[in-house]
Amino acid sequence: MISEAGYRKATLLQQLVLPPILEGRDVDAISGTHPGKTLAIAVALLLKLNRNKTGIKAIVITRDRDQAQKVYRALTHSLQAFAQGAVTAVIGFSDLIKKEARQLESAPDILVSTPSRLIDHIRRANIDLDAVDRIFIDEEEPYESEFESDVCYILSKLKSSIQIVRFTWPRDAAYANFEQLLKRPVVIREKDFSRDHGKIEYSYLCGENKEALLTRALLSLDFECVLILLDSSTGARKIAAELKSLRLSGLVAHREGGRGRQEKSVDLSSREGVDFIVLSQDMLPQFSLEGISHIINCEIAFWESDARKHVNLSNMGGTVIHCLTLLTPQEEKQLEAIEERDKVKIQKKSPPTDPDIVTGTVKRLFASALQEQVSDEIKAYAAAVRREVPIGKRSLFIAALVKDTLRPLVTRKIEFVTLFLGIGRLRDVGAREIASLFSQTLRLDKSRLGDIRVFDNYSFVEIDKEYADKAIAELSQKELKGRKLVINYSRKKEEKRGFGPRRHKRD
Repeated sequence: MISEAGYRKATLLQQLVLPPILEGRDVDAISGTHPGKTLAIAVALLLKLNRNKTGIKAIVITRDRDQAQKVYRALTHSLQAFAQGAVTAVIGFSDLIKKEARQLESAPDILVSTPSRLIDHIRRANIDLDAVDRIFIDEEEPYESEFESDVCYILSKLKSSIQIVRFTWPRDAAYANFEQLLKRPVVIREKDFSRDHGKIEYSYLCGENKEALLTRALLSLDFECVLILLDSSTGARKIAAELKSLRLSGLVAHREGGRGRQEKSVDLSSREGVDFIVLSQDMLPQFSLEGISHIINCEIAFWESDARKHVNLSNMGGTVIHCLTLLTPQEEKQLEAIEERDKVKIQKKSPPTDPDIVTGTVKRLFASALQEQVSDEIKAYAAAVRREVPIGKRSLFIAALVKDTLRPLVTRKIEFVTLFLGIGRLRDVGAREIASLFSQTLRLDKSRLGDIRVFDNYSFVEIDKEYADKAIAELSQKELKGRKLVINYSRKKEEKRGFGPRRHKRD
């Protein structure tokens, strides 16, 4: 159902509430902080919207301005893509009641409103409720008897066969009068969420240059939205600017922005095409992980702080989140000590190859294209491609178009170092054999190799600095053409030293 609405995964809350909603049952859910409520409302409306009727078909009641805007954005995004022509209106958050009355005259399909303003329009006879067949009630945490009275009054003005879906918080006091209006509801309580709070999969990458490792890792992932964790907020803007230069969209979460601004950031991650959010580790407990598929942690301190505990927040829903840590070789040794101390094993992954980056980037571009609204300009391009490019050649045509975009991202900022290899052409070894040896042994894309110079008894190989130590460790004493290899860093000319003062010949 979520996939039909253009999203990849359902949170645990959505898995629990959407089936009974789509069956037409009343639902009474203590949702609390569990993620997915807004999207559950949008998806339910999207899949059950009756376009054959005119007038307001569904009402969403909330008293919170930010929540109203979240619902409106989710509905607008979904309805534009999958139910063109449907209209959503928001009322109750300004003093412009006459402007709202004009909105209601146009009979929007879905109405988001505060209870008091909706009652005001009912009493003024500004609204026609005959077509309403569903109402979603999004309660805030504090109990208020006035809210109960308002909701009961609104329901009294609707037909008796209306479907009621209620999202609320755990509380001691109950809305006794309101709950009597629910017809054999599906009741979802806190215990229903306890069976699964999601799963975290931990792994790490090792390399000398974390900035380059972050770029390559991010480009190779098949992600929805990535949280990038730093030890502090220092450097967050620099990282965000670097990633935006790679045509990724993202933002930096600001501590001074307050909780409302931070929650809006996470909401943007799942609704408005944000690829990444950069934040410091101490801000992690304040974030819902809804819409987050990966966490990239850039600091070893994550494993020694309380931040790691907060990754297992109950509000991550039923999804699997991949937590990837970036380490230098020195930090890798620290992690080994932590693993031994805590009796855990963190999977080490190989650095992404160029094919991994190309594949991940193409997947991301394709998913993004599917979510974009098809404009007349895009249709014109598509028609030109169908007309001019044979169907059997279209994949090559597309590959040629994206090559110039992807290739600079793959090869950017590679720092080469030179290795000495104790074998040369006298052993019938050429540059091709050496390149194959490095790429096959290290699972290394050949673009990570630079110039290879082969002499009689030795050779020099330029290699990406990140792979140099691994090459020395794995190729030393490896046999090639009947000879065990000697491999090490090549000394620069200025580093060469003589073996002592030159002796002059005797007279």
